[in-house]
Amino acid sequence: MDKFWRDPDSSLDFYELKDQHFATVDAVHVIKSGDLCISGSRDRSVGVWSLNVLADPSEAGYTKKSFRQSLDGHKGWVWCLSSDPTGAPRVCSGSWDSKIKLWDLQGQNVEMTTISVHRAAVLCLAWNKRY
Repeated sequence: MDKFWRDPDSSLDFYELKDQHFATVDAVHVIKSGDLCISGSRDRSVGVWSLNVLADPSEAGYTKKSFRQSLDGHKGWVWCLSSDPTGAPRVCSGSWDSKIKLWDLQGQNVEMTTISVHRAAVLCLAWNKRY
């Protein structure tokens, strides 16, 4: 950690993943030891990006190669994201539509369930492991 604060450029990777969301991205969550990046946008979608296929940003199709799928289903801006702390390939998204959606990222990225919150935007999520 001390190395990061002394020289952050030497220990950080920079990715510019564009051409998927057509509106502002308000939430980003990296999971699976840095292999997957999940993005939540004001276009009401959740993007799933595979970071382990990225190599050279000047390569043709760089962004398209990393994009896996768009998870659609919210009727409001996606404002927050969290992932299963057990390492299972699941992520939940919270939105201004007062809903939390649970997504299974294994296979076809299917919506597993929706939790409705009483007339309030979901602005923050935390997924804790039960002991």
